[in-house]
Amino acid sequence: MEVLKPTEAWAKDWRLATPLPAIAGTTELGFGCYLAADYQQLIDSPLLAGHFEVSRFDIDGVPHYLVVSGRNCFDMARFSADLARICQQQKALFGALPDDLSAYWFLTWVTDSGFGGLEHRDSTLLLCSRFDLPANNQPALSEGYQTLLSLCSHEYLHTWWVKRLKPAEFHPYRLAQEQYSRQLWIYEGFTSYLDDLALYSSGLQNEADYLRALEKTISRVTRNPSNAVQSLEDSSFDAWTKFYKQDENAVNAVASYYAKGALVALCLDAALSQQQRSLPELMRQLWTQHLDGGTPDGAIQAILQNWQLPELAARLTAWVQQPEILPLAELLPALGLSLSFRQPQGQDDLNGPAKETEEGSPQQSAWLGALSQGNELCLKLTAVYHGGPAHQAGLMVGDEVLALAGYRLNQSSQAELLKRLPKQQPIEVQLFRRDRLLSSNMVLTEPPATVAQLTVTDAQLLSQWWAKAASEPQV
Repeated sequence: MEVLKPTEAWAKDWRLATPLPAIAGTTELGFGCYLAADYQQLIDSPLLAGHFEVSRFDIDGVPHYLVVSGRNCFDMARFSADLARICQQQKALFGALPDDLSAYWFLTWVTDSGFGGLEHRDSTLLLCSRFDLPANNQPALSEGYQTLLSLCSHEYLHTWWVKRLKPAEFHPYRLAQEQYSRQLWIYEGFTSYLDDLALYSSGLQNEADYLRALEKTISRVTRNPSNAVQSLEDSSFDAWTKFYKQDENAVNAVASYYAKGALVALCLDAALSQQQRSLPELMRQLWTQHLDGGTPDGAIQAILQNWQLPELAARLTAWVQQPEILPLAELLPALGLSLSFRQPQGQDDLNGPAKETEEGSPQQSAWLGALSQGNELCLKLTAVYHGGPAHQAGLMVGDEVLALAGYRLNQSSQAELLKRLPKQQPIEVQLFRRDRLLSSNMVLTEPPATVAQLTVTDAQLLSQWWAKAASEPQV
């Protein structure tokens, strides 16, 4: 068999990284022959070719490889050490690595901008900005690096929680057509809950930073009207046709089985803690009972029934089958936290205390009821909330709003105008809709209170929650 290798001069020193096992005679990280046992393994094994840096660490004797593409100015030793702590923490959830895992690869594609990841059975393919990588000689956990570690944590947990244990209807995978499941809130939602929690429980993130990240998740769910419109089971089932084909009305119609699923996991963890149980314990039981055939619908409720928790099983069914507002404020005190909400001071305001004026009082701004992208000429609407001022005024996604009450509205003026213009009375709004200049009347209002605020009320209960998240079961 002929081995194809790079022929161009600039590619002579390229290497190849892939979870596929090499055939004898192929050098490590070299071009050569790699063997897939079947077609499923072949398509589930990404590869990264080019210039990259590699670091290795072992978890229970299983080699893990961190591969970072390109030539970047960053602290590889720190990235590798931090990743090892996260992997150790995720392994602790289940007590052991999967029996059939012989190696794991983090294949990281670095660009000037971008973000994302996809899980594979023995690897993950990641996309990040070069400035998300940890800088040399900067021990602080930057926001970009924290987000990258959370992504790594998320995809690594999928080694157990998607790539091996999965919904029963995915046994077997049928590649010729879409496969539908009402359980994506379990697999992506629980993973989204535990990815950030692993950063804290592994010691990489402090308590304040973790709670701020949790506030953001709560706020992103709370501010969208879809929170009370689409159920999580429907969101899961409609992933092919709605979640991954979102249109301009998505904020009003499509709930996120990632974010709201994470909040269901949080509610469930809080409720279980009152019964001397925990979410990791429930996940381990699902793993033990359903690894071979996958989880049927109602698998979690069946375990709760078996644990003599019928009321919680019924509540969980309502949380995921109905477009309910989750009872976070009721349940979080069981974890030592209280939840309140305040008004946002801008579309990117998702957590933290309200900013104050020089006089010491919080800044009060009106609310457009829309998300936008701004420049120096106008604000272009990217989402319009059902029932908000923009919606009531007849504005649409794509409209370029030029002026409010005769004053130019753009990226620079937006914040100050919305603080100064009167509320609860009609003002003129001027806009371009494609090539037509239009005007309408808008009544500005105060924004609804959607920014989550978490406060520690019982340090002992909070410590017990952290301890359960960080504990390793006996197996």
